[in-house]
Amino acid sequence: MQSWSDASFSDSFGSLKYQYYRSEHWRLAVTGSVRFPTGRWDDPNNLVDYPTGYATWGLGLHVHQDVIWQKPGRAQQLGVLTTGDVVLNTTFHYEAMLPDEKPFRVCPIHQPICPDFDRHVQRDVGDIVEAEIAGTLGLLPGLTLTPMYTYTHKFQDHFRGDLGFNYGQLKAETDGDAHTLDLRLGYSTALLFAAQRFPVPLSVSLRYAERLAGNNNRLQTRYLGFIVAGSF
Repeated sequence: MQSWSDASFSDSFGSLKYQYYRSEHWRLAVTGSVRFPTGRWDDPNNLVDYPTGYATWGLGLHVHQDVIWQKPGRAQQLGVLTTGDVVLNTTFHYEAMLPDEKPFRVCPIHQPICPDFDRHVQRDVGDIVEAEIAGTLGLLPGLTLTPMYTYTHKFQDHFRGDLGFNYGQLKAETDGDAHTLDLRLGYSTALLFAAQRFPVPLSVSLRYAERLAGNNNRLQTRYLGFIVAGSF
């Protein structure tokens, strides 16, 4: 036995968002997204390997609804919250995963050592549905606090191949549910930029996320993140 470690990218995404309705208190938008298979799939010959993504293409649709209580003024024009402003957001997301081909050892998932190896298993990853609700409170001009809850459901994967193995056993525990809590503290320099007191409009946030519950190999995880975004 020896220690083993590796590092790799996860799947990456590109998206385009369109706001189709805007009023004093409502913002409605849709986002189309593409999942790129930049993640690394599990090596079937390495028992301790773990995938860093689904490593397949996907097409997603997000439907966003924002309800806003914000005082009129410069901050509202710039889309920045100030003290006492509140935004309630709900988002519904559906992602269709596209079929692909991957190598597998066609074994029961809890007995992964067997001679039944197929380099060309046809895999159809189960689609993903998410529902998200978040509330953002303006603490100070540009400074916000956002708690967010996300429910995720993934449908079952399907497999087929040409070598006569029992491919159906691979789909065991590939569906699942997860409940995640996310907390973000964010700051935008848009007001400072508009007043010519900061050179660029930036948004920075500190993020804590924890998967509170899940099933079928949805590990209970927690992590910290730091996000920087710019507007041009």
